[in-house]
Amino acid sequence: MKRGLTYLVVGVLLIGGLLVAVFYSPVWYDDAGHFLVARQISRGEGMCYPIDSGGEKCIPDSPFITMGPVQAYPIGAWMAVFGERMWVARLGMVVLTLLASVAFFRLGTRLTRPQKALIAMGIMALNIQFLTYGAEVLGEVPMMGLVMAGMLSFLRWDRDRKWLWAGAGMVCGLPKYAGDAARSRGSSPKLQVLNTALMTVTAHMSPEQVQSDREFRGRL
Repeated sequence: MKRGLTYLVVGVLLIGGLLVAVFYSPVWYDDAGHFLVARQISRGEGMCYPIDSGGEKCIPDSPFITMGPVQAYPIGAWMAVFGERMWVARLGMVVLTLLASVAFFRLGTRLTRPQKALIAMGIMALNIQFLTYGAEVLGEVPMMGLVMAGMLSFLRWDRDRKWLWAGAGMVCGLPKYAGDAARSRGSSPKLQVLNTALMTVTAHMSPEQVQSDREFRGRL
């Protein structure tokens, strides 16, 4: 009974924290860019980066596409069903993050006692950065889930010696070989500014206007 209550508390903390991040975490550059790529997929355009507001001009080999197809296509399909809104895309990310959390917990129970794995899940549920990254349209947390799934497959193969599990583990690593332009470089091009005042000085906006414009503030 006590263990069941602990599972419930951890689950509520994790899901509740992710939902708060969905609606209250400000939109920033990578988050918005990945959303636009997923939106184009939902429209049947494939993986491309739009250079106009309507998405009519789209570049398939843009260096700003830094999200792999294993994540982009599920989010695009999710948006095709539920709508082209940022909060809809973020709810799809919550689903992927919860799956990644299940893989993390399952791996923990294989490597140590279930109580310790549950404590680790509780720590994750209280980690603000994990919750924020897990709710935004980013690739780090879902890719972590694939890594955990690959490790689980290896442990299953090591126990049963069935090559099906070894193959499943190798499939989990396919996103590493996504052939987009950004992955052919060290990293996607970014403007590194230590003082964001250098970015806002030409915007002709007062501090109050910047605070009220969530989209502009999220790009700083």
